[in-house]
Amino acid sequence: MKARRIVIPSFLLAALVAIAVPLGALEVTNGLVKLTLHEGIGRFSLAGLTQASGASYTPLLVAQDPRSSMVSLLVSDRVIRLGESSDFLEVVEKTATGARFSWASKQLVVTETFSFIGVPGSDVASGVRVDLQVANVSEQALSVAVRYLFDTWLGEASSVHFRTDTVAGLTRELTVTKDERPAYWVSPLADNAEGFGFQCMLSGEGVTVPDRVVFANWKRLSDSAWSYTTSTARTFSQAPYSMNDSAVGQYYDSRPIPRGESLTITLALGRASPSGLTLQTAAATVAAAETPAVEATAIETTLEVTAPETTVEPTPAVTAPAPDPIAAARSDLTAINELLQEIDRRLATGSAVTAEELAALEQSLAALKERAALYGTGRE
Repeated sequence: MKARRIVIPSFLLAALVAIAVPLGALEVTNGLVKLTLHEGIGRFSLAGLTQASGASYTPLLVAQDPRSSMVSLLVSDRVIRLGESSDFLEVVEKTATGARFSWASKQLVVTETFSFIGVPGSDVASGVRVDLQVANVSEQALSVAVRYLFDTWLGEASSVHFRTDTVAGLTRELTVTKDERPAYWVSPLADNAEGFGFQCMLSGEGVTVPDRVVFANWKRLSDSAWSYTTSTARTFSQAPYSMNDSAVGQYYDSRPIPRGESLTITLALGRASPSGLTLQTAAATVAAAETPAVEATAIETTLEVTAPETTVEPTPAVTAPAPDPIAAARSDLTAINELLQEIDRRLATGSAVTAEELAALEQSLAALKERAALYGTGRE
């Protein structure tokens, strides 16, 4: 029986690709992992080596658009996505143990420092330690909450999107609190004999325990201004075109930061291992950057330039980031890639498509075709 092919209009793909903005990147490798800091958008990517891949790295997070994973701050009821706010000056630099982002505004200086780490008892790097430091340089005390959003993909080729040390497989939305958290979660590569996957530690010496962890559809989680309430009745799909699309949100609740002080949140991320990851710095030498990096500016200079002269009044209500047409176009391009992957997966496996699933795919195509008009390409 011939497989039914669904054709994506070429003009739509061309229009979205044409408006994409090329971005520089600082790329460093160590042991079994590669870390990339994307200049100008404040995002990072991770990739790892598998036994079967040789020297070819497999992305641990969605690679089509690194904007889909992000770290956000809630400051005095205002949501700030790092890398997207014009209030902050961004600096990217390579360090002796990895790399670092720095952002400075009149209220805050934020640094996100990445150091290569490994599994217990090994000097070979298999992950990164992430230290997010938020320093209050304003004239008043501030309350700051943090949310990490990870756009996962390795488990999307199967029904099991996530597993933990206590749950063999998650197929629906779930929230776990600080008191009931597992030791870690893994986004496992489907049908991989060596257990390759993306792992995030939720406990362990030096790791900051999140107040809650949310497993949900990426679009629902990304579109939420801040908090998101899961439902076990929902899968990781949302019509029309965020289908079989999982993500994880890690929430660190609001903490007061007095004037002149800071808070630090520490994570451990990397290739999945039954023994987990340790925050001990890997001994292997960090490879030189493979692409040019933005020239680093000393943080002391940034502080001097951005030091506040007057008290900054808090914003009275929660406000989501202003719409960004480039980000919207990238989101559409990501939706197309995800739709193509889903179609390719079904064609490759020969799995049956229900009438409901076919209707959802066709609805996705219709929605994307409608959005093509936004890019001045016309319609078929």
